[in-house]
Amino acid sequence: MTILADSAIKQYLREGRLRIDPLNPEHIGPASLDLRLSSELEIMTCTGDTEDPANVLDTRGGSSQSCAYTERRSMGPAGFLLRPGAFVLGSTMETVCFPRDLCANVTGRSSVGRLGVAIHVTAGFIDPGFAGQITLEIVNLGCRAVKLYAGSRVCQLVLSKLYGFCEEPYGERVGSKYQNQQGPTLSRIADDM
Repeated sequence: MTILADSAIKQYLREGRLRIDPLNPEHIGPASLDLRLSSELEIMTCTGDTEDPANVLDTRGGSSQSCAYTERRSMGPAGFLLRPGAFVLGSTMETVCFPRDLCANVTGRSSVGRLGVAIHVTAGFIDPGFAGQITLEIVNLGCRAVKLYAGSRVCQLVLSKLYGFCEEPYGERVGSKYQNQQGPTLSRIADDM
């Protein structure tokens, strides 16, 4: 795989093979593309005894999945206070659409990371063919609360060109459970079983 430079990113965008909506051309860096935080958050609710089956997230989708473990909240102009140790799901404002020959890694911007905030904790790989908003796994690893605001550039895509074209891109293959997701999307791991 080869990482795309700014000139190649612009070419893919001009040709319409890579789509970012809305696109701010000023967010194209030397070898990455910055994305912004949307106003919608899924906030993890922590309640009671962790040994209580009602408080366990079962990766096989057991009965405890029927209880709500997050709260959807929309950030207003005052932003959202991310407390130390807190974990929330956010999403990009931008909707992306990848062609068959591009993939990407989502990483947090260093300016946010230097505050102790990890913007994309795991699962930072975007498959060729993916379309939708990108769900961000956000955690405050620092010892102080950090204020987040909708519209802030919090992450970046590092785009890579594949050697060849994938035969079965994401969205066309069975099990593409996050294709066309909008807003922060909860885990669908139980669909893997």
